[in-house]
Amino acid sequence: MKMGLGRFRFGAVAAVLALVAAIVVAGCGGGGTSSGGGGATGAGANGAGSSETVSGGEGEAQAKPGGTLTLADFDEPISLNPFMVADILSSHAVTQMFEPLFKADVEGKLEPWLAESMKASPDRKTFTVTLRKGVKFSNGKPMTSADVAFSLETIRKSPVWGIMFELVESVKATGPDTVVIKTSKPAAKLEGQLSLPFAAIVPKNFGGESEEEFAAHPIGTGPFAYASWKRGESLTFDKNKYYWKPGLPLLEKVVFEMVPDVNSRDSQLRAGELDVVASPDWSQLPAMEAEPNLHVGIYKASILDSLGLNMKEPLFQNDKVREAINLAIDREGIVKAALFGHGETAGSWLMPGLEFHDETIKAPAQDVAKAKKLLAEAVKEGVEPTLQISLLKGQTFTTTVAQIIQSNLVEAGFSVSLRPLDESAMNSVLPAGKYDAALGLLASNIVDPSELASFYPATEALYTFGSNATKVAKLEAEAVSAPSEKIRGQRYAEIQEAVEEEKALVTLDYRPFVWAMQGNVTGFQVGVTSDPWLGETGFTE
Repeated sequence: MKMGLGRFRFGAVAAVLALVAAIVVAGCGGGGTSSGGGGATGAGANGAGSSETVSGGEGEAQAKPGGTLTLADFDEPISLNPFMVADILSSHAVTQMFEPLFKADVEGKLEPWLAESMKASPDRKTFTVTLRKGVKFSNGKPMTSADVAFSLETIRKSPVWGIMFELVESVKATGPDTVVIKTSKPAAKLEGQLSLPFAAIVPKNFGGESEEEFAAHPIGTGPFAYASWKRGESLTFDKNKYYWKPGLPLLEKVVFEMVPDVNSRDSQLRAGELDVVASPDWSQLPAMEAEPNLHVGIYKASILDSLGLNMKEPLFQNDKVREAINLAIDREGIVKAALFGHGETAGSWLMPGLEFHDETIKAPAQDVAKAKKLLAEAVKEGVEPTLQISLLKGQTFTTTVAQIIQSNLVEAGFSVSLRPLDESAMNSVLPAGKYDAALGLLASNIVDPSELASFYPATEALYTFGSNATKVAKLEAEAVSAPSEKIRGQRYAEIQEAVEEEKALVTLDYRPFVWAMQGNVTGFQVGVTSDPWLGETGFTE
């Protein structure tokens, strides 16, 4: 769950108050605001689902080795320490330098990565990992089992991601190429947690440095190596000449430019000054798609836009009010006006692309008449139908969504005002419960639903302060130790039902992320967990 200006990412309870708010609301942004990626479906594709690699628009073009790729992101990373990453911009960067033991491919299928295999004991409490041979760090030193054990013990202690590894009791290097992981309870799918991009393998003891010193010039096993960082301007990576995948990477250098203004990103791309840009303006996609020298990649990441209702407020403690809001919102209008048709209306809060997503939970059709009736009944019960919607300011997508919802709710009989806030203010009001309703988004770093399901109760129902957090926590504990996939699926179905029934988290749309690039860029990959991977990216000419 990625945070900051992008994905719903937060960690252990101790870190939640400091980190989560930025995610829950952070940029309900779309093109031109906060974004990452998913699996590409090509220009003009809608919805969420399968994925592919951007191939320059031809599908058969072969990349040539060499060259520098200049990519414009919408702001600057916060940290290059993988164990502390909690924002999408840092995530975009660190995933080029670091790798976990397992990785999800562009279709969401888990595969061994730095691990060659993992064997579980019959009780699924002891896991023996055999490491891939021949892996080296970007400084040329071989990756060892001691490095892996150190890295996994470090992620266990992370204030951001430790909650993902609460079942793990110990990690020990038992041989040159083997690591044994022991868990306190059966782990139904430990490889899912081990695919977390931030469960990255680093040199033991950070190569003899402090964690802070290491983050200043990080070393990993990924296709690219840290070169330099001009704060506020650019972050540069060189080709990792020791990369373990033969023939990769193709590029000699990657430069992440920091270009916050969407219009500047789009114009620089059109002028040929940039090779790839994150989050072009949704309204500009048709024009870009029509340009023969550009390619637009619509990546079907698991992204949910939502409206959180603060259950601390008496207004939202009334079931009829929450149901009225749910029925009053024109989700089809949001997809059409804010996403320009690139997306679909949302049902379950566990998004398509995640395992056990419940397709039977559908987005309700707008029913203003019924919403009015429910609200009228609630008013007779003593509620005051006045609310304020908090949102991040300065974002076209977020503002459009907020205005649509405002109009919908006013038509149903509510009095609604908008409350644009900067990121710092939003980070403060959400965990403190000092808001009425707030726009936000959710996304997951792994295809297993355990990430979102574990953070839901850890953050008091994603800061909606709903009454179902305890129930969700119990079901999630049962799911992660379930003796069969069937039981796991049942528990996650119950979790989705519990969130849908309470309606404190009002689902709006499933939204893809979008990148635009020059037509000669090929091999640009973005998986269902939304980080771009540039290991196979190159130029056709």
